[in-house]
Amino acid sequence: MKNILFLLMLTICVTTASGQNGLPAEVMVPPGYYTYEQIVSIADSLVTAFPSICKKISWGTSVGGRQLAALKISKNVDMDEAEPEIMFDGGIHGDEVGTSQNLIWFARELCSGYGTNSEYTALINSHEIWIYYMVNPDGRVNMSRVNQNMVDLNRDFGYMWNGEGNSPAPFSQPESKALRDCILENQFTIYTNYHSGSEIIAYPWGYRPDSPADYGNFNYLAEIYADSSGYQNLFYGQSNTNLYPVSGSSKDFLYGVTGNVAWSIEISIDKQPPPPQNLLFYNDNLPAMIEMIRRSGYGMKGMITDSCSGTPVKSTVWISNYYPVNNDPVVGDYHKFTVPGPNSVKVVANGYKTKTLDLIYVHDTGAATANFQLNPDPHWYASRVISCVIPGNNFDDPGFTPGALGAPDTVPYCLGKNGYIILDMGDTIFNRAGSDLKVFEAGNGSKGYLCYASISIDGPWKNLGAANGNCEFDLTAGPLPKARYIKILDDGNGPSTGLGAGFDLDAVEMLSLPVTAQFNVSNNNFCEGNTVSFTDQSTGNPTSWNWTFDGGSPATSIEQNPPDIAYYNPGNYNVTLTVSDGTSTNTRTNIHYLHIMGPLVNLGNDTTVYAGSTVIIDAGNPGCTYLWSTGDTTQLISVDSSGVGLNSHTYSVTVTDSMNCSGYDEKMITWSTTIGYPDPLQNQSITVYPNPASGNVHIQLQGLEGRFRILSMMGITALSGIIHSSESYISIDLSGIHAGLYFVEISQGSVIYIKKLIIN
Repeated sequence: MKNILFLLMLTICVTTASGQNGLPAEVMVPPGYYTYEQIVSIADSLVTAFPSICKKISWGTSVGGRQLAALKISKNVDMDEAEPEIMFDGGIHGDEVGTSQNLIWFARELCSGYGTNSEYTALINSHEIWIYYMVNPDGRVNMSRVNQNMVDLNRDFGYMWNGEGNSPAPFSQPESKALRDCILENQFTIYTNYHSGSEIIAYPWGYRPDSPADYGNFNYLAEIYADSSGYQNLFYGQSNTNLYPVSGSSKDFLYGVTGNVAWSIEISIDKQPPPPQNLLFYNDNLPAMIEMIRRSGYGMKGMITDSCSGTPVKSTVWISNYYPVNNDPVVGDYHKFTVPGPNSVKVVANGYKTKTLDLIYVHDTGAATANFQLNPDPHWYASRVISCVIPGNNFDDPGFTPGALGAPDTVPYCLGKNGYIILDMGDTIFNRAGSDLKVFEAGNGSKGYLCYASISIDGPWKNLGAANGNCEFDLTAGPLPKARYIKILDDGNGPSTGLGAGFDLDAVEMLSLPVTAQFNVSNNNFCEGNTVSFTDQSTGNPTSWNWTFDGGSPATSIEQNPPDIAYYNPGNYNVTLTVSDGTSTNTRTNIHYLHIMGPLVNLGNDTTVYAGSTVIIDAGNPGCTYLWSTGDTTQLISVDSSGVGLNSHTYSVTVTDSMNCSGYDEKMITWSTTIGYPDPLQNQSITVYPNPASGNVHIQLQGLEGRFRILSMMGITALSGIIHSSESYISIDLSGIHAGLYFVEISQGSVIYIKKLIIN
């Protein structure tokens, strides 16, 4: 397969590029570098050759109509798994051609090495590796730093955007929107944005000289990258002070919004190093890229689930004093790289109580695990920053955007004069009667601002009104039937510099709560045969309820609070509730929510046997107590037609366990002279003597070959052995068996002979 792939790629490399979507063929790419079409063809060939581990995901097209896509490389590539995720991208500046070249080589290296290179195989099996190989395909075609609209895409991102690089507005270009959406849809523990034109690892902040909260994490990991690489001296440091100030970069956006490691790595002094130097730079970076995949799983990790249902809960995770990260809302896992040492971990989730664990120690290898099971709490606040602008930047204020997240806590984000922030509320706000959201100001001030809302991340924005201090807003003012994103804009009346310039935003709360199914039960551990009642605790004012009770009777209900649901069989059972307010619907299933206790009694199917037969009935459940309809109190009873006659008779038993939970079953046996005629073994002349016996018991046989067992009334084998066809009788030593009532069982294949035996 690898040889075929090599030949295919060789053919691609020597073929003249042709036009696509009516665009002219690339003619400006330097010799020794792939064209746009060649890179796309190589990416497609990897998907074709390695479909089980390589998948192409698209986010639309560029200004010039070219593909905006990434390769995901992972063992179960179609699944979202509880694994660390890492992103490499390149080509955001189209004339820095070595970056995309390196990435497509890297994708080929990983895929072709899967199954043969043990290190690559292990990393692909345990990580999600994303390679966004051409962020700016039009720039590559035109050999230009900027895109086809002449915008520097690495100045177009919305975190602390400042109108640089000819960017008219945050996320103004389809290319930056595509990369933004890729970032927001995933949880990249490490994000590397490759450039050329220098040799440096540059990390946030780019927009300000102050060090970020995660500076120690960046510095620690950058040293590992540099030491793992083939560079003699790869410099690393904060972008603003060690490279140059830049606002609106992708690395500031990823770190500011997701809280994870993000940096730009300049791989060569020359933007277009001549071949074969491009291959040398690839080989210099290759070991460091592999090491970063490994390190993306280091630090802190865990799962966040609902305490009752066990389902994932969309959460924000605050680790020590670092910027917060988000977990995977589909799977529930979170990951954050941190330096070794103790950490506290706080989990904040809409609709749930906040939970904190202290002194979780991170070692220098692997990841410390802190799992969380959250309990419901009906409150809902802004959960993620999408974009923010402080005109001219204000370095006198820390610009702590996480201060706008979660419940009011007096720790604000100060918008700056005429600045704004866009927040994701985490779910849809529906326009219901009264106010739908509330804005909180930190402190005792009363600064002015305007509140906007939109259902889309990019607007259009509808003005809900102006206010000072804490204030509630109604979507009717928009008017808007629903919204998800809130934009808070400073009114421009205060100073532009100084600590706390602009509106001091503490929190945005959703007052019109989403419909969320929640419930509890009067008792979730009880004996079979009892009933329980369910109580609806859903938020968002639902008007209809649909319940499903696995194993219950009745099995469904449309009452808000269903009473007297009976459970007749032991086991663990799910309960599902779907609620609706006529506008939105939500479903919740609590897995194994009910634990019904008691012995499971199964005497078997009703049967018809020959009138002269003896039948053993087993109640199972050793260690319990038994009460049969015959008056017996043993696990097994032996019954025949004596005193019953040729008719049907029902035998029943009640079994009680140590928790005083009882189970019941019954079995009908019909005694007949014509049906269920005994098999040949029952006609054999088999004699058990003496009976009662002590010391030894003898069994007279006629050429049988099989086995014998002596069973207690509890069904326990006291003795067993083999019967040979040459034996006319066998003698069994009973000296090691306690006195009592037993059964002698003689079997030949599937045919069984049973006789009662009393041992004195």
